[in-house]
Amino acid sequence: MPQDQRHRIGNRPVVLVDDVMTTSATLYEAARTLQKAGSGPVRGLVLARVLRHGL
Repeated sequence: MPQDQRHRIGNRPVVLVDDVMTTSATLYEAARTLQKAGSGPVRGLVLARVLRHGL
């Protein structure tokens, strides 16, 4: 995120919405990037989850 845009998320809570979660890697990396940029708490909302065979 460009330095001049970081004020938009500075210390503010963020909700990430994912339509389908498989491994959660994308959600994890997005949350990590937002927190590195200075956001407040990051929460994820998932609409559907893919289950692995046998679980």
